[in-house]
Amino acid sequence: MMRYVAGFLMAADGTVALVRKQKPAWQAGKLNGIGGKIEEGESSKQAMVREFYEETGCFVAPELWRQFAVLADGSENWRVHFFVCHVAEMLMLRTMEAEEIVVLPIDSVTIDNAIPNVTWLIPMAQTIGRGERAESFQVEEVCA
Repeated sequence: MMRYVAGFLMAADGTVALVRKQKPAWQAGKLNGIGGKIEEGESSKQAMVREFYEETGCFVAPELWRQFAVLADGSENWRVHFFVCHVAEMLMLRTMEAEEIVVLPIDSVTIDNAIPNVTWLIPMAQTIGRGERAESFQVEEVCA
């Protein structure tokens, strides 16, 4: 099974840090959460911390990341752990790899410029930490 992490760093001013994907081909040019593959022996949270640092040059302590969703296909071929970190002010992020890191107003992330699930994952991530009852979600994709 392929296991991945993706994270949304969200600031109080209504901005979110995302990556403009180059690959895989179906994501090329689209916005997604910042992340990547979980390595052997690594927890999803450890992978989130590592991947965020590798892609942005910014270390965010593990205790600041909260897993809020897991997406999986019905065949257990892949699983993505989604994390959110809420900060008072957006951190200084740099593009460290081939894919560009961008900070945008949350309301500018649309189905036209992001991969489809990002448009509903971001509102889910916003609810975490606002005192709402939901603490996490698990969504399984069932292919017909």
